[in-house]
Amino acid sequence: VFESYAWMHMYLGRDDGWGGGRWYWCVIPNAFDLADFEYREEKGEDFLFLGRLNEDKGVRLAIDVAKAVGRRITIVGQGNPEPYLAGNPHVTYLPPVGPDKRRELLAGAHACFCPTFYVEPFCGVNVESQLSGTPVITTDWGVFSETMIHGVTGWRCRTFEQFVGAARHVEELK
Repeated sequence: VFESYAWMHMYLGRDDGWGGGRWYWCVIPNAFDLADFEYREEKGEDFLFLGRLNEDKGVRLAIDVAKAVGRRITIVGQGNPEPYLAGNPHVTYLPPVGPDKRRELLAGAHACFCPTFYVEPFCGVNVESQLSGTPVITTDWGVFSETMIHGVTGWRCRTFEQFVGAARHVEELK
């Protein structure tokens, strides 16, 4: 059982599973309780990055994009924030937060970045952001083609220029 088709297909490819002998494999996505999220139409000015603070999750890219468009970004998560704070006065760091603060951050963010540099198996933050009415800005591989509608609930990007364009056009999304 896999949490996305992207992840299942990655395993099939890795294991040379092209013959169809694994037809019984299935996808069961993560589930979410809507009561855990606050939908808010009015958004704040700051971007949000919520996740592990490491390079493969794309935190540095999110920080660089926020800087390029002249906005602040709050980064939240486990890991060492120091490499991401140095020379970046537009960045605010919060350690991992509990459910109430998480709900508040997701509902109030201008947009949430999920720019992973690997085949993302699910990315709950992406779905949680959308459940909060907050657009997401992601890469264009892995699960994102399954869980986010490009140009409707967020933007999927492949280049730095596309990320900057997405950050500048978040207000177009409803």
